[in-house]
Amino acid sequence: MSLRRPSSDQHYHRLLSASRAAQEVLAFVSASIKQIVDQADESNTIHLHGCSPLELMEQARAEPRLSLVNFASALRSVDLPASFDAQGSATGLMGPKKNALIPGFTFETFVTSAANKLVVGASKEFANLLSARPNSLFIAGAIGTGKTHLLHAIGNAACSRFPKTKVRYMTTGDFVSAVIDAYKARSFPAFRRHFETLDVLLLDDVDGLINRERSQQELAEILDLLVAQGSSIVMAGHCQPTDMRRLQERLLSRFSSSQVCRVEPPNLPTKVAILLRKALDAQMKFPVDVAIELADRLPGDVRALEGALHSILAFAKFHQRQIDVTLIDQAAGLLFASAADS
Repeated sequence: MSLRRPSSDQHYHRLLSASRAAQEVLAFVSASIKQIVDQADESNTIHLHGCSPLELMEQARAEPRLSLVNFASALRSVDLPASFDAQGSATGLMGPKKNALIPGFTFETFVTSAANKLVVGASKEFANLLSARPNSLFIAGAIGTGKTHLLHAIGNAACSRFPKTKVRYMTTGDFVSAVIDAYKARSFPAFRRHFETLDVLLLDDVDGLINRERSQQELAEILDLLVAQGSSIVMAGHCQPTDMRRLQERLLSRFSSSQVCRVEPPNLPTKVAILLRKALDAQMKFPVDVAIELADRLPGDVRALEGALHSILAFAKFHQRQIDVTLIDQAAGLLFASAADS
């Protein structure tokens, strides 16, 4: 969508007339928004590809050409996130909560192969030697290759080996939401104090920080703080730091200073092993020949494999059929729809 800019005064007054739900935000950002408006050229436009209200709030700081009409309109539907109380204690995302680790995601349940033994070995060593240098690890790999599993495995191993260790897993989506939360409440000191208490930060999907300038700035500050105090950091992303051209240089430098390991898509034997492992975890018998045939037809995406496995198990149970190779053809529509959705 492309929006042309009316006059600066029109933009400013429309922004100030946004709905009640946005008034708290508007009071805080109106001064900086007016400055952006006054500096804007009437011919400026911006292309917005389905941005959510929270994404628009994030872009308001980074994009001087942001249409304030669109910004004000989007703010009307903002569900303002939980924030910090009057004493500065976190009551939302950063509040007291568990480490967000998935107990079943451990090194024991991760299928290790020749293709990923290096990253698994580095992850195990990192979990066993948290205070050693380097104290940051970056895991790169395509979608569905097991990065999230390894992050949780590191956290679970660290908690098991060092019970008093304070570990926190979060996605960049969680982080961006917390930044917006703190921004709204003017509570960045309380926001940063949460991270100061951590011994291990596990940050997933760092690619999600692209075009999130304020969040990138805050993360760079927090990573510098954690490194300085000797805490450990594990990050995961779809590509290696050297390929993340659209992130701030300071953040890229921090990513690049980490030990970088890549997890590769599983080959056929590994996919078969993953299917058999997932079936075992589900306490279901799954013939090896069926696993081989299914693995050969599916891409090297662990989520696609797991979705197809659950689909064929459900299909066999519903139709009261034994699981064999012929069942794959009969359930093909269901199976490969699952793979496509993953």
